[in-house]
Amino acid sequence: MKYSYLFITLLISFSPLIAKAEAPKMSQKAVNETVDKYGAIYCKEGLNALKEAVQECYKNTPDTSPELDKCIVADRALASIAVRKNIKYENIYGPFKKDPSTIDPYYSAEIHNPREKYYLSSPRFTKDPTLSKLDHFELSGYFPGFASLPDILTKRCPGTY
Repeated sequence: MKYSYLFITLLISFSPLIAKAEAPKMSQKAVNETVDKYGAIYCKEGLNALKEAVQECYKNTPDTSPELDKCIVADRALASIAVRKNIKYENIYGPFKKDPSTIDPYYSAEIHNPREKYYLSSPRFTKDPTLSKLDHFELSGYFPGFASLPDILTKRCPGTY
């Protein structure tokens, strides 16, 4: 009888871990719309035009709107593309050499990370009944992965970062 209680107690204590639902993800439709809009801008006009489009997105999107998700994805793609460009440039020209097209501080992690943190603390995420329950790590996982974004965004212009 003691073992039955012990077993039941253990089962109940592990049930939250077993029953935890998978964290929500940004809809594939919204990801595709972001890729269509911002991928076209990057492929046709380059990194600076993408930066301007991201800035306009943030400026023109209410902080309660689900459209803010697209701004964040485009912004992450912008930063990720700049990182990849710099890695490629360093591989060709040596360590600590940056691609001249990525010198703008807006592209750097030192500027990007606080900017993203700011937008993730907006009412879009803090007042949403589902997203507000996510911790920072889970909320970050809501979006497509940082490393995969250049490939996703540049599928229109292969061979470019």
